[in-house]
Amino acid sequence: MPAERVGLVIEDDLDFRSLVSAVVGSVGVSVRSVATGAAGVDAAREYKPDIVVLDFGLPDLNGLEVALRIREFSDVPILVLTGRTDVADSMLAAGVDEFMTKPFRVRELRERVLTILRTT
Repeated sequence: MPAERVGLVIEDDLDFRSLVSAVVGSVGVSVRSVATGAAGVDAAREYKPDIVVLDFGLPDLNGLEVALRIREFSDVPILVLTGRTDVADSMLAAGVDEFMTKPFRVRELRERVLTILRTT
């Protein structure tokens, strides 16, 4: 029996975290979610997720720092969600696989998550 796939959502806003977690879970992935960057790095190390959906604007570390810390021990696909359009180049240079700006359509997020999971 194949191992259960795990998604990790790192988002500080509770409502948005719940929405993103529901979208990721809708593709048959078990979802873990945390509210801070430091907790996200720890969760990525602990759960070894198949995908990370990461908010750029977190209260303790920004998404760039979180991505760099995760890349120190994992090549998990990382999808960044942000309202900022000026950080795309630095995020991609840090090893982020996908980048979506807020607001976005739920259907588009679901499709991107599916595409990432199919290719990994």
